[in-house]
Amino acid sequence: MPTDEERNAYRWCINRSIKVHVKPRDGEYILVSEVDGVGSSSGKKYNAEDIFMYQWKYYLYLYEKLNNV
Repeated sequence: MPTDEERNAYRWCINRSIKVHVKPRDGEYILVSEVDGVGSSSGKKYNAEDIFMYQWKYYLYLYEKLNNV
C-alpha cells in the first residue's frame, strides 16, 4: 500500500505527464520512466511481488528529483 507521500508524488508526476510503466522482461519486470516523452530504464529486474511497491517508490524519487527544476 502506498504512503500518502508516494500518492502525492504520483499525482504531481501524472499532472506533469511523468509516467512510470511496468514492462515484463525475462519472466520478471522492469520499470520504465517517461519524462518529456523520453523513456529510460536502469534495466533492474523486479519480481511480481515487489514491482508495484518499487513503482510507487520510483514516482517519489522522480518527484524529489524534479520538483525544484
